[in-house]
Amino acid sequence: MSHYQSLFRRARGDEPKSGFTRDYLQASGIRPVLLEMFENREPPYELTYEWGSGSDPNGRIFPAADYDQNGRVEVGQFIGGIPPLPWQIGDPERIPEVTLPGDPKAPIPEPARSQWIKRIKPLKPWLMMVQLEHNQGVLHLRAYLGAPTANLREASFERVPQLLRERITAPSRSAAGALASELPELWFDPDDFRDPWRIEAGGEVATQDPSPARRQVQIEGQRTFGADYRAGDEEVQTAAPEPFDIDPDERDRGTRAHHETQNELAEIVRARGLLPRSPSGEPNFDLAWEGEDGRLVVIEVKSITPRNAEKQMRLGLGQLLRYRNLLSTDGSDVAAVLALSGEPVDPRWTDLCGELGVGLIWRPDLTKMLEAWLA
Repeated sequence: MSHYQSLFRRARGDEPKSGFTRDYLQASGIRPVLLEMFENREPPYELTYEWGSGSDPNGRIFPAADYDQNGRVEVGQFIGGIPPLPWQIGDPERIPEVTLPGDPKAPIPEPARSQWIKRIKPLKPWLMMVQLEHNQGVLHLRAYLGAPTANLREASFERVPQLLRERITAPSRSAAGALASELPELWFDPDDFRDPWRIEAGGEVATQDPSPARRQVQIEGQRTFGADYRAGDEEVQTAAPEPFDIDPDERDRGTRAHHETQNELAEIVRARGLLPRSPSGEPNFDLAWEGEDGRLVVIEVKSITPRNAEKQMRLGLGQLLRYRNLLSTDGSDVAAVLALSGEPVDPRWTDLCGELGVGLIWRPDLTKMLEAWLA
């Protein structure tokens, strides 16, 4: 419960504190492991948290007041009071990097406590921090569920290799914050959010059962990937972002223009007799489908204004190049398309996208422009 209170949010205003006062997790008995991780340096440790699609440079591990007596530390401190995205409580259906389902605005204390007891605790959540060799200052964050519901099976703890799961769940380790030394020989892909574990460098996933997102299924002659398409909420209203809130991509996904553009594209795909798909992990595209010729088409949607167009298009183009790279590793032919809520002001973007083999389309001419580019 204390860890949930830390991840939920700090009590505000007249809300009773009731334990909702921390922005860190606590662990005791892990001093030997920390000294091994940080080459015999005592805490505090200034850290960057990473999770494939984003990062937070404000993390640290800090000695508690009684550190000299029992080695207790504040693990995973998130300066600013908002946990890193993989540890946030929210909507996993909308944000694939979120694992813990719930309302982050539930009133403190009783509704928040009830949410933990009834909704989150039964899922048996595990929060993980992974340090890679030769990079002490970066910890890679993941979250898994020991008893996921059907809609959260992408976050199953079974994705973690068995030998590592055994060490994490051993009583002596669980009491020490689930940090383990003497790990089995494993490699870790920082860009793969749900299946980062490898049995060899650059090799296959280390879990016994391959990720459902990686399986190829034949349905009416079409290969499917990702998950069933999830329509964007066109009635959403975007509030002004708070400091340390969510990354620019997630904030953009919360705008009405973004969802309207995305949903319009999904209808265009359906009108062609094809199956629009949403992501089920990485790559975290907005929309994708397989064409009649077997080519995969991946779309990144950006809502733009004259003020933010340059920044949004830079972000979208970089994402698309990475998505295309990830989806083509098995030899698939992948077409990448950047879809905008309106026409870009700078015409040089059309030339740049053409040079990189990326389609550039915008409202209100999505149908005509998409068909012309795919022809």
